[in-house]
Amino acid sequence: MDYKIINKDTLSYIHGKIAEIHKQVTKEVLSTAKMPKMLDNYDVCKILGISLRTLQYYRDKDLLAFTMFHGKCLYKEEDVLKFVEEHKGKVAKTKKK
Repeated sequence: MDYKIINKDTLSYIHGKIAEIHKQVTKEVLSTAKMPKMLDNYDVCKILGISLRTLQYYRDKDLLAFTMFHGKCLYKEEDVLKFVEEHKGKVAKTKKK
């Protein structure tokens, strides 16, 4: 095995470059890692105050966007909040008295 000796200045330069790369990679990861908060059926039913069957109806009628992941329905929190804003009062009217 060959060994090479590097001086202190070269080592500092390499260390600085590694620190720059680390900073850039961290920044890139954090900017792409801003995943939306996802809610499951239970969370959405609780927020909307509806039953699972009503939630299924909303999905069937394309009233609420969702994603299937490993057989589980997931909803973006922002989509649920948008649905609430668009249907204020309407959701309450669909509930049985």
